[in-house]
Amino acid sequence: MTENLRLVAKKKGFSFLDYLLKRNKEIAEDTGINRTLFAACPNSATVMKAVLNSAKKYNAPIKFASTLNQVDLDGGYIGLTPKQFVDTIKQMAKAIHLQAPVLIAIDHGGPWLKDVHRKENLNYAQTMGRIKESFGAAIEAGYGLIHVDPTFKN
Repeated sequence: MTENLRLVAKKKGFSFLDYLLKRNKEIAEDTGINRTLFAACPNSATVMKAVLNSAKKYNAPIKFASTLNQVDLDGGYIGLTPKQFVDTIKQMAKAIHLQAPVLIAIDHGGPWLKDVHRKENLNYAQTMGRIKESFGAAIEAGYGLIHVDPTFKN
């Protein structure tokens, strides 16, 4: 999905995201058409397929921004661990011969933002331990971005 672009970005001294943004700017300058990096919340297989099909149709990069409620070590409400989520996106992209870059990210990760952390009344150390496990699993699975929200328990 993004492996080749990651290598190109690294060779040019950019992070993957910086390289995508730089290329978007260059394309806009060349064509006069502004582009953006579209982020979608993958709350179902139907949404994931639609987003990938749109990325293919417009040959545009896409970012999947999943919350820990949606995708996590416990399967989240869509029933996928981070590794299963990445594998699913790769399979779906391959099935439609998608050439556009795909970035997979955690959106709004942080203490007590996952419902179960509040329901279980976790203290700071407990919720941070679970967050660290979730972030580690996401990194190992191939996520390219983690958006962290520092929050406080109410």
